[in-house]
Amino acid sequence: MIKKIMNKSNETLNYILIGILLFNIVIGIIGSIAFKEHLQYAIGIIIGGVTAVIYMIHLNYSIERALDMSSSNASKFTNKMHFIRVGIVIIALVISFYFGKTSFFGSLVGIMSFKVAIYMRPLTIYILKILNKGR
Repeated sequence: MIKKIMNKSNETLNYILIGILLFNIVIGIIGSIAFKEHLQYAIGIIIGGVTAVIYMIHLNYSIERALDMSSSNASKFTNKMHFIRVGIVIIALVISFYFGKTSFFGSLVGIMSFKVAIYMRPLTIYILKILNKGR
């Protein structure tokens, strides 16, 4: 039953990735207007957005792999994969801090965009349906 639910994971992942992209574009435009350091903020949003995409793809991969394992092995595996994702986020934040405080803030917003994209998935689906009606 769980595998049947997870077969739709690629579709869900695609909607979340599109949501990350849309959210980062909107926040990038708003932040570029609000901050004086436009380039630094844009660099931060790009770093954060790429990190969020990598995070979600890795999370999806980890879940799909863990479903094929026994309970104890899945628990160990998901813990290990979690620390890899945390390491990726830390590396991205250190890199963005090199570009300045504004870039660091933009990177934080970009990284957290995956959480917003998950919640706005129904809105993303609705927007894509409206856009596809015109074709």
